[in-house]
Order: sequence, then structure tokens, then C-alpha cells
Amino acid sequence: MSIKKRLAAFCVCVVTILAMTCTSFAAENGNGRVEEKGVVIETITDKDTYTSGDTAKFTIKVTNKNTYDVSNFEIAYTLPIAGNLKINSADLPKKIDLIKAGETKELTFSTEVVSDTEAPAGSVNIVVIIAIVAAVVVVAVVVIVILLKKKKKASALMLVGALLAGTLAAALTPVKEVSAEVKDSDFKRVSVHDPSIVKDEKTGTYYIFGSHKAYAKSKDLMSWQNFSMNISTDYKKLFGEIWEKYCSTPANSDLNGNLWAPDVIWNETMQKWCMYLSLNGNDWRSVIVLLTADNIEGPYDYVGGVMYSGFVGSEERIAISDVRKVLGDSASLSRYNTDPTNGSSAKVNAIDPSVLYDDEGNLWMTYGSWSAGIYQIKLDNATGLRDYNYTYELAAGKSDPYLGYKLAGGGYNSGEGPYILHAGKYYYLFLSIGNLEASGGYNMRIYRSESINGPYVDENGKTGILTSYQGNLGYVEDGQKTQVWKNTKKYTSPLGIKLMGAYKMYGVARTQVAQGHNSAFVDDDGKIYVIYHTRFAGSGEGHEVRVHQLFQTEDGWLAAAPYEYSGETLNNDITAKDVTGTYDFLVHRQDLVYAAQAESNEGETYWTTTYKTITVNSEEVKLSMRATWKEAGAKVTDSKGVVYAMDVTLNEDGTITGDHKGKWELTTGANVKMTIDGVDYTGVFVEQANELTTRDATMTFTLVGGNQCAWGTKNPENN
Repeated sequence: MSIKKRLAAFCVCVVTILAMTCTSFAAENGNGRVEEKGVVIETITDKDTYTSGDTAKFTIKVTNKNTYDVSNFEIAYTLPIAGNLKINSADLPKKIDLIKAGETKELTFSTEVVSDTEAPAGSVNIVVIIAIVAAVVVVAVVVIVILLKKKKKASALMLVGALLAGTLAAALTPVKEVSAEVKDSDFKRVSVHDPSIVKDEKTGTYYIFGSHKAYAKSKDLMSWQNFSMNISTDYKKLFGEIWEKYCSTPANSDLNGNLWAPDVIWNETMQKWCMYLSLNGNDWRSVIVLLTADNIEGPYDYVGGVMYSGFVGSEERIAISDVRKVLGDSASLSRYNTDPTNGSSAKVNAIDPSVLYDDEGNLWMTYGSWSAGIYQIKLDNATGLRDYNYTYELAAGKSDPYLGYKLAGGGYNSGEGPYILHAGKYYYLFLSIGNLEASGGYNMRIYRSESINGPYVDENGKTGILTSYQGNLGYVEDGQKTQVWKNTKKYTSPLGIKLMGAYKMYGVARTQVAQGHNSAFVDDDGKIYVIYHTRFAGSGEGHEVRVHQLFQTEDGWLAAAPYEYSGETLNNDITAKDVTGTYDFLVHRQDLVYAAQAESNEGETYWTTTYKTITVNSEEVKLSMRATWKEAGAKVTDSKGVVYAMDVTLNEDGTITGDHKGKWELTTGANVKMTIDGVDYTGVFVEQANELTTRDATMTFTLVGGNQCAWGTKNPENN
């Protein structure tokens, strides 16, 4: 058969596939979302079906997930009247001047429905097909750029053809689903900084409460929606007096920007929802306050202060605080000018509360940040306030009569967002170290104890309590915060198990960075979760909430699933045959922190054109689409401090080969032991949906060893 005949046959096949799958695609994937190489195009209709006389409204969302800007993004259409829709090509949106890294822009238009009967979903969603073709064009352009830069022109041309046929056909095929039937449309993102989670057992709804009056809820830990409550509007009425009299300074007088890190818990004794909220002032003039409500979504009423800091030096603030009530009128307060546990100039800061019941039903609040470190006091179950009948001795590095038990930090070293999780026989203390900015070296560390009061130690048996300044953990001056990479020792402390860091591996489209200020909880079914906010490489300071399932290893440590939670459950009947193969493998190294570095480029312009003919309601519609875009300005690379996955193969004979060497064995259920490059790990295998839009089922493993966590994900390209 000649080349021309083969091409003609190929086109006929493509047209047939499109015609057959058009209606089913509209039903299965009504949002028409396509993502490849960091560019996302999503077509949204105002509803699924229309009748004659309706106006169909379309929104085309273009998201640039790359680490560089895109400018002059343009789509050219050639469209006749299409099926039951009257489309005027002159009205179609064509251009977006600039889409910054991580930014989303929208193109909107309307068209008339002209048939006398209800329009089938297939005809209404003609623009879904348009968006898919446009996305394929953009993908082809991106890949051409990559390959041409590598001087692989033949590969570029072949790949364009594959994308225009293969990707389009695949996009019109129902999404591959894992056992939980998860689809990308099941996920909805929110931005909540410092998310603290709690579940309303009566409704089964999960809530996260965060800084700056940000709140969200979900029924499944995947699809979140924001909500507001009375604190959002009444904060001045609730906290204005104590803010003005105790916290406010000329350099920090805005209460609105200083409502930080609330933690909410159901108090069984009070039969109230109790919210513990930080009012953050400069010079350690902070207060953790208590609010209560009958409904978890409010309204919340102000009760009073629970813990104060920065009271020394002002008789007025001393009188407002409860320090005299705790220590007595004649007690000396001079030690609170310093860190009372080690005599340094670092002071305690009363922020970032975390509240938890112990095994005996006692209520404890952990709090603190930087400076003098993390402390814990006992609360009164009947009032939700401090338990004034419980006392603490003055013991350097261990406890203080006012501040309570010391759990971690000190010496002006980094450590914030403390959160305690109780699972099994252990209490786990989470801390975030580093500056929270994308390039600030932010990462989460874990310690554990069999007592809620500690001592908390890591896998090496080391405590997180510090009595002197540490060069790899200490404060970074303001001018260095966005350039931590210039001092590669910053926030690379070997203390505490590092849960995760910046990484590149199969199944993840965006490089997460600066993950931290987490919460965690055990659900009714025994599943354990970690909830945190994350930023993304090259996308500025925008952040989103992520949820990962945690697993207890046979050694009693916590390991996070490689991909975000999508309903997965451990399979305790797993066999060696299920898990052998080649994986992307990485270790979340403690000695690496992410830092973005700018690189200039020439701002080249690229373009491509494609033609497709499809059938919609017996009418042929010819689509002609030409997409152009341009790399704009300086692009940001994420090579500094990112862990890149390497190949390892788990062989049937129990050996590990590839870029890393070692051995492995299944123990009980989904548990596994591995020795890789001389480091002993314990962990689990779990099949998950990956984080691509296809949400493909992927076998993964997660490990803890050497005071670090490690992940493996089966990459289909290598199996």
C-alpha cells in the first residue's frame, strides 16, 4: 500500500473513532480537561443538555503549570455551523497575552442552540473536542521545542503525529480507574495555609481551619470547598480589645493579618467545639485564645486567653496575662526576657496551638515557634482553658512553671507548627523547619514518644530539644530567606525523620516544594492522614492543601504514601508477583533543600497547525486549529535541591538492581523490608492513583530508614 493510501486509511480510522466516542466522551468527561507537559486546557459548559432557544455558555480555562511564563498564547479556529449549535467563528476567543508560571486564564463565549429538540450531549460538547485538539497542538509544540533543543528533529516530527492521533483518541476514551473509581474530576483544590484538620462525626464531614481566616470542608478528603463564618467578619469585635491592649505594635498593628493557625477540637465535657487561635504580635507579644461554638461552622464566641508570651517589660500586659495567677504576685519574671531553659536571648512565642486528648482523657495543648522552642501545657477539660491546678518544675531544657513541658527546639533554632498525632502506642510530634517561602527550605520532621509529654526522639534516638544555636537549623536573616541555596547547610539538620522534600518522579506533574505546617489524624476506619500546605517550583508563593495517607511501619514509624490520597487501601494479600518490576526511586534527603534559580532564555515563538474532520449528528464539522505561544522573560529552573528519581528493579529473587543496589522481602501483609545502598528500611506497598489527570493505577512503596523517608513508584515506561 502506498504512503498516501496508508495516510488516508489512518485518517478514516481517526474520524471513525471520534464519531463513535463523541457522545460517550461528553457523558463521561463533560469538563473536557486535558493536561500534558504542564499545559492544561479545560472546557466547561454551564450545563450538560440544552433545548432550542437556549444560549450555551462555554469557558475555556488555560493553566500554565510550567516553571516559565507563556505569552501570546493564541488559538485560531475555522468552524461552520456545528450540529445543533450556531457558532459564529468571529465570536470565538483567540488570544491570551500572558500566562505566568502557575497562573490560570479564561476564555469565554456563548452560542445559540437552534434545533427544535433537546440537543444530545455529543453535539453540545463540540467545543470539548475543540479544546482537546487545541491541547494536543500545545503538547506537540512543547515536545517539539524540547526535542529540537536536543537536535532530534526526526523524533519531533514523529511525536507530533503520535500526539495528534494517539492523545486525541486516548482523551476520548473513558479514564482508566483504580479500584476506588477515582477520576481527576473528583479533586478540587483549596488554598488554606497551616491547615488543621478535624472531623465532625455527626455529619462525616472533614474540616480544615487555617491562618488568615481560611477554612474548607470535604466529604472525602479529595474534593474541598471553602466556607466562611462569623470570625471572617467579626474578628475585630471578638479580638479587638485584647489585640490593641496586648499584641499591637506600631510595626504590626493589623489584626486582620495576624489571625494564625487555629486548631479545633470537640470537647466532650463542655459539649462544645473549641477553637484555639493565635493572635500573633511582634516582639513575642502573642496570645493563644479560646473560642467555642455549638456548631463546627460557628458562630464562635470568644472565651479568653489560654497562653501568653511577651508580657515582660509592661505592667499593663503582665496584668492582662495570667502569669501572676500561675506563678504568684511575688514571682520573678526576669527569666522570660530570655529562653528560660537555656539562658539564650530567644524568647517563647505563644502561637501555633495543637490540642489533643491523651489515653487517660486529659486535654493537652502543644504550642510555640522558633526562638525558645515548643512547649506543652495541660488544659482544664471543664473550661477549655489552662488547668491552673497542674504545676511544672523549673528544669533547664525540660520544663518551666509557666510555659510547661519542653518538647523541642530552643536556642533560636527553627521549628514551628507543632502537631501531635496519637496512633497505636506512640505519640508522634510533627515539626516544620525552615522559612515557609518556596525557596525557604521548609520541610516536615517527625519524632515519637510513648508518653504525650515526651521525651520525643527520632529514629536515631535523638531528641529535638536544643540548647544552642545550630548552623544547619538556625535563623536565616531576611536578606537570605529567598536565597537559602547560597548556604546549602541551612535547614538540613539530621534531627527528626524528614517526611518529604522537593522531588521529581513518575506520576507527578508539578514539583512540590516547601511542604509543611501540617496536621494529622486517625480516621474511624483506622486510616491515618497527614494534611499540609505546599508550594510549587517556579510558581511563586501560591499554595494548596494536600492530603497523603500515612502508614505505620513494622518498626512503628510513619511513612507517607507517594501520591496524594485517592481512596486507596492496603492490600494485605499482596504477593511478590504483584510488586516485582522497575520503579522510580528516591530518598527525601535531609541534606537537600529546594531553591529556585532564574535562567534567561531567548523568548522564542513556536506554532503548529492541525486539521480534523469529525461527524456530529450526521453533519461534518471541519476543525482547523493553529496554536502559538512564546516563552516569556526569565524562566525558573528547579534543579537546585530537588531529588530526581532513579531506576531500581525489584527482582523475583529478592535482589535490587539498577541505579541503586540491595535486597528486599515481603514480611506480613503489605509490609516490606529493604536494604538499599547499605541503609535498612521498613515500609509498605500500596497501589494508588497517580497525580496525572489520567489518575492511572500505580504500584508504589513507601519506606523509613536512616532517619529519612524513601518512595518508589512503578513507571510503566520501564515495565
